[in-house]
Amino acid sequence: MQRVEQFQRIKIDWFINSDVSVRHIFEDNHNWDVFYYNEHDNIREVELIEVQKMMTCKDTERGFFVYHCPNCDELRTVYFGCNSRLCSNCGKNYTDKWSKK
Repeated sequence: MQRVEQFQRIKIDWFINSDVSVRHIFEDNHNWDVFYYNEHDNIREVELIEVQKMMTCKDTERGFFVYHCPNCDELRTVYFGCNSRLCSNCGKNYTDKWSKK
């Protein structure tokens, strides 16, 4: 039993430390495109909007700020998030705000 628990812990640690996101799952093997093609009549507009927002999260299309450090002369680009409930990056912030209400 202990071996199974250790294996499950390794699987969870791998997922947490990986770059896998909901967006990657939607894009992998064109999963979203296939689903949309088959189910477009059953998808509500709000669902479509949330998916579109998530798919463009932190892209240059959404915009960004560029910060300059005068001490080290380094530039840092911070891309805008999507604030979608579906997004792995932004969803936690949305959930935290919702739970406080």
